Amino acid sequence: MKSLRIIGVGNSAAADDGAGPAVIEELRKHPLPDGVDAESVGADALAVIEYLEEDADVIIVDAVRMAQRPGKVLTFPAEDAKVKIKADTFSLHGIGLAHAFELAKRLKLPAMVTIVGIEPETVEPGQPMSQAVTDAIPQAAEAVLGLVKSRKDQSATPLETQEKPMAKKVLIVDDDPDIVEAEKMILESEGYEVDSAPDGESGLAKAREIKPDLIILDVMMATMDQGFQVAYKLRQSDELKNIPIMMTTSIGQVTNFKFDPEKDADFLPVDVFIEKPIKPATLIANVEKLLGA
Repeated sequence: MKSLRIIGVGNSAAADDGAGPAVIEELRKHPLPDGVDAESVGADALAVIEYLEEDADVIIVDAVRMAQRPGKVLTFPAEDAKVKIKADTFSLHGIGLAHAFELAKRLKLPAMVTIVGIEPETVEPGQPMSQAVTDAIPQAAEAVLGLVKSRKDQSATPLETQEKPMAKKVLIVDDDPDIVEAEKMILESEGYEVDSAPDGESGLAKAREIKPDLIILDVMMATMDQGFQVAYKLRQSDELKNIPIMMTTSIGQVTNFKFDPEKDADFLPVDVFIEKPIKPATLIANVEKLLGA
């Protein structure tokens, strides 16, 4: 079986940037199997490359910007780094982990790499670690130990991850690709299967095709009120009328319109109306509420 290197990346003197080293210290409280080593490498993500040169599996633990709530722990393969988050904001260090992994790929280094990321709240130098991240350190350590435990025998090549199984389907209907990408990433990290459409007509067609469990619907797309028209059509369709609708928009900033789900249900038949920009925690909480999670 390949050996396994667990590497904590980060600066312990810069608040939540010390999450990686803190997890390594937490792991020292647990006996690790033979062939498994854990150590910190400081704040230079590029230093990780020397560990990728070895014929070993690697787990990287770091504070990473993932547009999640502070303290959120995610586990994913290194090749998904640019999918999970934008490369230029992926790491808090001078050179991001995503860039380091891309360089390692070009150099054809052999290591199989899994990332355990912790969403930071603050990285102010000289400040203590936030409570949210402090509370997440044991959880991140458990995620690492879970990966260690789940390693397959020598005939298996990839290191198993702890990705949540895809479950309920969410359809995002929005003409802003950046918003769609951000919402998709957040929801997929919570285990949802996400599809999208860029306007009302294609959104209706996609809804009929995939029968989503929830629709996140923008208002202003091809027209100022296209989202309203789509909501009406959804409620008039026998096959789609029971799908919960979360309407998201910045129309209130333009028209001062304030929607009350109880008073305006007949006028606008949606279940939740949320003003943009939407915080990740607010998005997740409303999705869970509508889906009964």
